[in-house]
Amino acid sequence: MNGPLIARALDHEIAQLALRREGREEGRALYHTLAQESPGGAWVARDEGGVVGSAFLTGSPDERYVSELFVEPGFRRRGLGTKLLAAATGDASLSLMGCVGAAQYAGLGFAARRGDAVHTPILDLAGTLPRMETLAKMAVGTYRFRTATIDALAHGGVLDALDREVRGYAVADQHAYFAGRATGTLFELDGEAVGYTYVWPSGRLGPQVIVSSAYAVQLLGFGLATLAATYAAAWCTMLVPSANTRVASTALRLGLDVQTTRLLAGTAVADPSRSIGFHHLWF
Repeated sequence: MNGPLIARALDHEIAQLALRREGREEGRALYHTLAQESPGGAWVARDEGGVVGSAFLTGSPDERYVSELFVEPGFRRRGLGTKLLAAATGDASLSLMGCVGAAQYAGLGFAARRGDAVHTPILDLAGTLPRMETLAKMAVGTYRFRTATIDALAHGGVLDALDREVRGYAVADQHAYFAGRATGTLFELDGEAVGYTYVWPSGRLGPQVIVSSAYAVQLLGFGLATLAATYAAAWCTMLVPSANTRVASTALRLGLDVQTTRLLAGTAVADPSRSIGFHHLWF
């Protein structure tokens, strides 16, 4: 017996993984996008009984993000995680980044064995949207921003610059995905771009990037008000790094609750205190 076979995931395997591992339709759709459109794609470990492991890889020459790396408990400690990474990346020693559940001890151990730092708790916050009057007051705030609806092509250079400053790398492929499915807003102050935010029909807010944490509460209020006005949302969810204390504390005071906690493993975003994530599959 040579053990499980490592191979690119087939469409029906991706569909099975999405149903099995993701509870929300938005996340299931992202499985298919990452598998079919990202350079790394999706890889699986197949045994006679079906899929026993997987790895999704996205990124660019500047960064590699691994998601949905898992091996079934009965098949662990056989090197399957390393083999899956090697198949997806061509080099299992590459520096990677990903989100690991705080209670996913096998994943945390795998990251530690690789020498990847585990850091920055990510809070999955969710709850009922506050009244529009409250959000409008937050959105008005101190600063007078000019806003524009994001066009991934027209605003590509500006978005790249914001991402490099805050996240540490540009993510043009992500913006193409976001702008086609969500409502994105670019913020300018005194003629300079100072941030962006996206809101989704599902009630999700994120990603969001700002150049100064001084803008955090005002742009949070704007994003939540846009979510309510554009999609008639009564509920919201967002992935907030614990280092983004202004957003995290404001969201909790507004009545949102922590649903789960994840940890970033690998190379950190440049400054998590100025960002909100999109999804654990593609933070």
